Amino acid sequence: MSATNNRPEDLDPGTTKKQQHASDIKPRHEVVLCVDLFQRGVGGLHSWGAKPLDKYRYHGKEYRYTYTIRVLE
Repeated sequence: MSATNNRPEDLDPGTTKKQQHASDIKPRHEVVLCVDLFQRGVGGLHSWGAKPLDKYRYHGKEYRYTYTIRVLE
């Protein structure tokens, strides 16, 4: 989960793969909340492109979760 002043596509727009950092782009006025069900994670044989080992990969299992966002004043 992350809460930032940028959308994910601001950091890596289109097919150009600029792979920018937050300091490279202008922050938005709104807060963008991103909630992930899962991440690719660890378990590869090296860190530069190898997929995680099969025993650590998602294989289409059904997952469900809920969350509540409440504004406190």
